[in-house]
Order: sequence, then C-alpha cells, then structure tokens
Amino acid sequence: MQQRLDRRLKILRGKREHAFNADQVYLNGAERERVIRKMRTHLRQLDPVVLKTPRWSRAPEMLDDLLVDLAIGRPPLRCKLLSLSPMQGRSAHDAWSYLVRGLLEFCDLAIDGPAELAVTRHGFRSVMGNLLRRTIHGERSALLLHGLETLNVEALEDLVHVFSHHLQEAGEARKLTLLLAGSVSMPSFSLPGAVHLTLPDYTREEAADHLVEFVGHIAPGPRKRALDLVGGVPALLDCLGEHSENSGFGSSKSDHLKALTPMMEELRGAIELVSADQDLAERLEDVARHEVLPFEEQDAKLLRAGILRHVPGSTERVAVRAPIFLQLLNA
Repeated sequence: MQQRLDRRLKILRGKREHAFNADQVYLNGAERERVIRKMRTHLRQLDPVVLKTPRWSRAPEMLDDLLVDLAIGRPPLRCKLLSLSPMQGRSAHDAWSYLVRGLLEFCDLAIDGPAELAVTRHGFRSVMGNLLRRTIHGERSALLLHGLETLNVEALEDLVHVFSHHLQEAGEARKLTLLLAGSVSMPSFSLPGAVHLTLPDYTREEAADHLVEFVGHIAPGPRKRALDLVGGVPALLDCLGEHSENSGFGSSKSDHLKALTPMMEELRGAIELVSADQDLAERLEDVARHEVLPFEEQDAKLLRAGILRHVPGSTERVAVRAPIFLQLLNA
C-alpha cells in the first residue's frame, strides 16, 4: 500500500509542478479521466462494474491507482486487485478454487476444509454463495478482477451467476461489489445492475499531461512529435516516459522510435497479423484516411489487435489508435 501511495503522490506532484496547464485536460475533454471518475463513483456506491480494457491500455496500473483513490477517499472502500492471468489455460476446477481462495483472503473468511472443496459447479456455487452471504457483516469493499479473458468460460459463468444471486438476496445489506475487467475479446455476459464501461486512451491533452509526470516540462516541438507518433496509447506513452527518465526526452521522431524499442517487437507482431490479410490492411488504411468511420464487422479483429479504438459517441465508430501503426504497416 505504501508503494502505491508514494507513486500516487509522485504523480500528483508532477501534475502540480510541471503540467503545462493543470486545468486544460478537464476543459478540453479528459475522456479517460472521466471514465475513471465514473468507475470510482459507481464502486463507492457498490455498483458492479464491467470494464473492457483494450490492449496496451495499462489497465492493471490504472486499477492500482484507483484502488488507492478508493482507500483514501470518502467514504473509504476496502479494495483488492486480483489478477486472473494465472488462470490462463487452466481448467474450470482450477479457476473455481482460485476464485474461492481470492475471496477468502480478501474478506479474511474461513471455510470448513480447503478451497479445493469447490471442485464441481454445484460445489463452487454453494461455497462462493455462502462466503458472499457472510460479507454483509464486513466492511464496505470491492474486489477488482482483471484479465477476465484468461478465465475459464464455465468458471466465469458460475461467478456471474452466484454474484447475481447475491445481489438479489442481500439487497441494501450488501457490503461487497465486483469490478470485472478484461480485454475486448473477453466473453460477453450479463450481470444485473452492472455499469458497462470501456477504458479509453488518453486524449491529446491528457497524453501531454501524462508525459510530464515522468520528465517534467517538455518543449512544445518534441512533445508534439512524440504525440504525433504514439497518440494517446498508454503503454506507448509509458515506454517513452520510462526511457526518458534514464536517457532524457528525445527531440526527433527517430529518437522517439528508439525509445519504443522495448515494445517494437510486440507492435510489429500486431501489424504482421494485419498485413497478412489484404482486406484488413485496406480497411486500416481506409480508417486512417477518413480519421473516423462507422464500425464494420471486420473491425473486431483490428480492435482485438489493439490497432483501432472505439470513438466515444452515440453511434459505434472506430479510429486508428496511433500513427505509428500506419508507419509500421507501410514500412
């Protein structure tokens, strides 16, 4: 917890001391911050939240900061961040036991026998249901689960089923809520009363503000060239910032490309999947040429790859996340 608090204080100091305009991100539409504030508000009200987290969105780091905000704000909310990535490729039996152990440790509860007693669908639902029932005597709390796409589908269905029943059974006495976060490829499911959100990239203003958290004031020219390359993709901005902490912030496009070396293999891998399909490559170039286009069925593959992003609005539209993807496609 202390490390999280130290990191949060460092970020806040960076914004206060170095941001080019501390209020501008809010005046010009800080879409990512708005979504995070909405999550924070709903979790404080104990509303369940289902969050889609695009590739390279740095969701675990964002949830880590959210956890601290919820713990130190008012009313305080006791939270735990639980990664489901250890369940990648594991059976439903493994996932059932993992989820039971996670809730046991978080809520400081105990059951008669090991968590491995939940070895069947009926056993998991019975054990988890009893544990959830006992949470109404505890503190207000939220369990933040991320990496939902790695969880066995059967286990996910059971978790949603038993928590839905708990929502109905406990009513106003409920003290626990869930945040279920996963990539855009996670299975679809229905959780009564849940708020469905997508974690967006940074807007231009947010992205500029985010960079100064790493390196302080940045001259307008180099900052613009960096953002013209990586857009608001959180992982790319972090890669630039972390490189700058050790080597300084580059002034040219080639400097910024060099700073992205740790991610370049992953980026090229995503682009290779697109370039192998002529229709996808043409669609990517078409979206880039028009900047924003209505969603088409083939865009789902580009969204899963992390190359396109949803554009906020009343209609479903898509845009290219960052110019670097077009540059790699045409290299």
